[in-house]
Amino acid sequence: RKLKEKYGIKDNEKILLFTGRITPEKGVKELVESLKNISNQNYKLLILGSALNELKTKTKYQEEIENIVQTISSKVIFTGFIKYEEINKFYSIADIAVLPSIWDDPAPLTVIESLVSGLPIITTNSGGIPEYATDGSAIILQNNEKIVQNLSKNIDYLLNNTKELKRMREKAIEVSKNLTLENYYFNFINIIKDEK
Repeated sequence: RKLKEKYGIKDNEKILLFTGRITPEKGVKELVESLKNISNQNYKLLILGSALNELKTKTKYQEEIENIVQTISSKVIFTGFIKYEEINKFYSIADIAVLPSIWDDPAPLTVIESLVSGLPIITTNSGGIPEYATDGSAIILQNNEKIVQNLSKNIDYLLNNTKELKRMREKAIEVSKNLTLENYYFNFINIIKDEK
């Protein structure tokens, strides 16, 4: 409740969450551009992070994103850098994680954090993301020239589909049960054994 009050988010508004650095490879520009074509306006997008982590300096790319947002400023909230031990609070109030990485992200922690938090994810088929975010827990988009259009369509779809949100939440929690250090360790050992 305190977080929602701090950022002026109404109880009936759905919260879209982007966590990560505000850099081109994370797809922030594409995400912000996609909001222009969303018909359901009952949401807020929280952008957690900055271009240079704790440094207050803004990059040209971050300024470009903020300029785009001026046309839809009532829907987008930049929190700036958030300390890691505080991020879980934001995951707990979010409804949908949108992580449109446009580079071959090897294993983004934000995807794992979203799954463990029970968040439905809209993401891309970049790098190792599909290894964690499976079809049931995430909408996985092709990373191509239609990324902005597909983000709009799928954000709108989830904003309007409470049953699908609930189903994806349950699937995310189910998938996250396998994302343990113990499973990672034994999978790694098995891969090494198979290589010999």
